[in-house]
Parts: sequence; structure tokens; C-alpha cells
Amino acid sequence: MEALTTPVSPRPQYLLKDPAQLNKKIFHHFVDGPNRLYATFPPKVAMNNVLGHLIDCNWSLDFWSAAKFSRDIGRSSVFGGLVYYQFGDTFCKNLDNEFVGLVSNTIAVLTTTKGPLYSKYEDVAPNGLVDQFIPFNLQDLKFNDEHEASKARMTVWGFGGIVEVSPSIGVLWYERTEAKHSGNLFSYRGTGVARVQIEEKQPGEFRPVCHLLHDKVFGPDEIHWGSFSALLEDDGYIYLYGNRDFEIYIGRVRARHPEQKGAYAKSAYEYFDGERFGKDPSRAIPIMSGYVQGGVFKSKLFHPSHNANYLFVGCNNFGDSKIFMGWASSPQGPWEFTHIADATDIGGPEEYKYAIYPHPWAFEESDGELMVTWSEHWPGSVVAAKLTFEMEDKLYSPTAKDASSIYSAIYLINDLPVDIRLYVSTLQGVIKKFIGSSLNIEQRGVLYPANVEPMQWQPQKLHLVVESTSERAVEDAIEFLDRTINRRQKARAERIEAQTSRLKSARLRARFLTWGRSVVDLFSRKTREGKEAETIAPHPIPYVRYMEDDHLEIGIAAATTESKEMDRHV
Repeated sequence: MEALTTPVSPRPQYLLKDPAQLNKKIFHHFVDGPNRLYATFPPKVAMNNVLGHLIDCNWSLDFWSAAKFSRDIGRSSVFGGLVYYQFGDTFCKNLDNEFVGLVSNTIAVLTTTKGPLYSKYEDVAPNGLVDQFIPFNLQDLKFNDEHEASKARMTVWGFGGIVEVSPSIGVLWYERTEAKHSGNLFSYRGTGVARVQIEEKQPGEFRPVCHLLHDKVFGPDEIHWGSFSALLEDDGYIYLYGNRDFEIYIGRVRARHPEQKGAYAKSAYEYFDGERFGKDPSRAIPIMSGYVQGGVFKSKLFHPSHNANYLFVGCNNFGDSKIFMGWASSPQGPWEFTHIADATDIGGPEEYKYAIYPHPWAFEESDGELMVTWSEHWPGSVVAAKLTFEMEDKLYSPTAKDASSIYSAIYLINDLPVDIRLYVSTLQGVIKKFIGSSLNIEQRGVLYPANVEPMQWQPQKLHLVVESTSERAVEDAIEFLDRTINRRQKARAERIEAQTSRLKSARLRARFLTWGRSVVDLFSRKTREGKEAETIAPHPIPYVRYMEDDHLEIGIAAATTESKEMDRHV
């Protein structure tokens, strides 16, 4: 397989073109090599471009503009190869703009065609009521029932994001808070930890599902460990940022599968005392002061000489809508901060903006771009903006210190069935250990031309990025993926055929398969006007299942955003 040696631009060449044209082609380039641009330091924002509200794609844009429901937080996480937004209080409405219920917390998945503003609730009732993501425990449910008349309620909010500790398996920390809306008072009741995993809720439909693991790992008088921000590091620890009285502390816990004995129990945590991590939480000291919400992430926005490998973006406790950035050379600091921009109002109440979070996956930081979001007060929602930083004029050439020659290739998995995609994501450890290549899952918009606005993005492609210092290792990884996916697809086809063959009547089976193929053909057939019909389901497959009550379930295994259109045709 021939390697394509290309000049290295501010971002990898394969992101500048349609990934479908470059599938499995190997590139040879440098990491942080020639033409690598960095932002000026200390950071200075050249442009704050407000993009608009985060939009739910279950409703049309006309409905959103006329009757959007209010929600806050908007923390994002990359999990299971996809991007998810976590929201706090969500005031749900139906298509008639009628309030149908308040949900304490919800989760939405980023859609694959419209850019970073557009997400979709996957579990929503026909009347517009969204399912709660982090569930209540029995005591919370009882409290809410008993205090319904007084408008006091127990809430469950997740500010720290989901940390993926194993393919499609993660953990998150959440706060339990008693809210008294009559006086807008909040009483913290403790921090818990939950397990999150991708589960098949219906045939072909996969969802992140949250299960409570330790309901109150930290009590109401303790630091809110992990609920401020959480960061998985290469040393195998999850670094947990916890707040109390506008002081931010840091602890850590080993990243383990949540089902392992003792994982994430209180005895597993360590706390930073200013010099080292130890088991005594009373020795923990603040590493930040005056900040109330925000996120910490690893970054290469600035040149390595500035020792700003870790960045913080968030808001302070003064309610002045200012966006702050902090930087440090390690998760525990020491941290330095500066004011970089202001959160503005775009239609919500003219009050201070809160819940300011970074979303580094949305844009290329090598272009000096970073998406941030903030929350408006009710009846507002979550607003997104693209911050463009001033860039240095100097182009850095590779040196032994800050650059290395690597080979990389993309491997498209966008058109694979969801179950095979999820299986492929579990191969990261195998490829790294036995082949010597790293395997990362990415989902980005086609970024050519580079100056398009988010609403004009080309369709995104879910793909793997295979990288190694050895060209042979990349070739071996691609061949391994080909063999593995072919085997899974063959086994999947055999399984579907086996399910179908269990029908008691050969005549009924033949009639069903004819019907199924007719439905599949319907979505690629030319319309009566002679125009090519839009493909509604990328992988529609007829299936038959025996149910426990000895009944048969038959259908089309395909999950699409145009399910109503499919139902109409069927």
C-alpha cells in the first residue's frame, strides 16, 4: 500500500477533503511539525462569534423558533464514538407549545449532518416529554411526591461529563440537590457516581443508559468531588475537580470498569494536599478560587514552551457573564487565569449567564478555534459561540523535541450497522498491543472549504483514525479491520437468516422476505417524476424474532431521523 507524503498544513490533510475519497489511504506527516500554528500567549480572543442556541432535531426549526423549550448546562462528552450533550432542568413542550413537564436532567446525541448546534433526544414521548437520563433513587421519588404541593423537589444534575473507561462504558459523577423554587434556594445533598453504557434498547437502536452505582459516595458536608469536571489521564487515573464555597479542589481515582469490586467506592479516592495525592480528604487544599462552573481539558492550542498543556474554561462566582481561561502544565496546577470574552444575551432574560463550558471537539484548535456554551436563565436556553484566538505569525518546523514522523490513515465506519460499529470500537486495545498502532474514533464535518459556517457543514463521517510510527503497522491494522468487519458482517447476515428460517411456514417466510425487500427497494427507487428519491434508511434489513409469548415480531432493522416518513411509506 503506497504512502501519500503530503505537506503538513495547520490541520491534517485528510480533514480538508471528503473522507470517502481518502478511505484507507496512508499519509506520512509530522505531529506538531512544519507549518504548525499556535495561538498567541497569554491567550487573546480576536472574535467571539455567537452561533445560536443548541437545537433539538426532534422538532422542526420553525417549531424551535416559535416554541423552544428551556434547558440549561449543556455539558458535552465524547462517548462511544459519538458526542452527547447533557442538560439540566428541561422544560418540555409539545407541538402546540404547551408545557408538558419538567425533567431534572436529559441527554441528547449530536446529529451527524448539521454541525455542533444540532442534537437529538433519542428517548422522547410523542407529547414532547423527554426521558430523564440520570435516574432518581427511591428516596428522591418519595420526596418529590410528598412535596409536590410546596414546589420543593429533589434534582439530579451532572456537571462533570461522562468519562469513558472502557469502550462504550463510562462513569459520571452527579449532584443531588434539594431545590425550593418559591425562593430559588438550593441545598446540596451529596455526590453520587453512576455507570453509563451503550445498550440495545430495541433491535438496531442503541442508547446510552445510566445506572446508579454509588448513590452518595460523598455527603452534604464534603467537597463535590467529580461533579465540577472530570479528566481521564494517560497514567490511568481520572482526575476529579470538586467545588465547595467557590473553591476548586482536585482528587483522583483509578479508571476501572465500574463492575469491578470496590471501583469508585469512597476508599478508592486520593486527594491533593499541595504536594502529593493521599487518602486523607481533610488535607486537600484549593487549586482554584472564585470559579463556580467550567471544564478542564488537554490542549495543544499554545506552543509547548508555555507549559499550557491543560486548559480550563468557565465562569466565576460574581455573576458578571465573563468567560475565563486558565492554563497549567499538570492537572493539579499551579493554575493561571485571564478573562478572554463575555457571554452575551440572544433572546433570553437580561440576566447573568452561567454554566460556561468548552467543547474542544467542535472545531480545530490548530486554527485557533474553540466552541464554548453558556446558559440563559428561564425561559432561555443554551447558547453556543465560536471563539477565534489570535495566532502567532511564526510557523514551527519539526524538531526532535516537539515533532515526530508518523503514518496515519482513516477508516470509514459511518455506513456500518450500529452493532458492528460498537464492536469495532472495542478493538483499540487489541490493535495497540499486537499490531502497534493506535486507534481513535472521530466524527467531524467535512471541513472544505475551510470558511464555511456550521449550518453549512457537509455531512459528517464517522471514522477511525489509525496512527503509528511504522507504515507496516498501519497497513496491518487496516487489514485486520477488514478481516474482522467482514467476519462480523457475515455472522450478522447468517444470524438474520437463521432467525428468518425459524418461521414455521415456508410460505409465510417467503411472503415476509418479499415484503421486506420491497420496503428496502422503496427508498432507492426513482419517483414518478423521474427524480432520485432520497435514501431514508442507510441499512434497512428485514428481520424476524421469536418473542417469549411464542409470537413473531417482524420489521425493518433501521434507525433513522426520518422514521415518520418511513412509516408513511410502509
